[in-house]
Amino acid sequence: MSKKKGTRIALFASIYRLGMKKHRESFAPDEFDLIVVGEFHHAAGTCSSL
Repeated sequence: MSKKKGTRIALFASIYRLGMKKHRESFAPDEFDLIVVGEFHHAAGTCSSL
């Protein structure tokens, strides 16, 4: 049985907000089933084409 509270389907936050320790620590380590980071444009690379 899940111990998770609420019925949220999705929660959105900026990478800057998630970078703040106080915000990350406000969630239990098992709070989410999936975390998607949509900041790929910050990834380093030598080529910009696929």
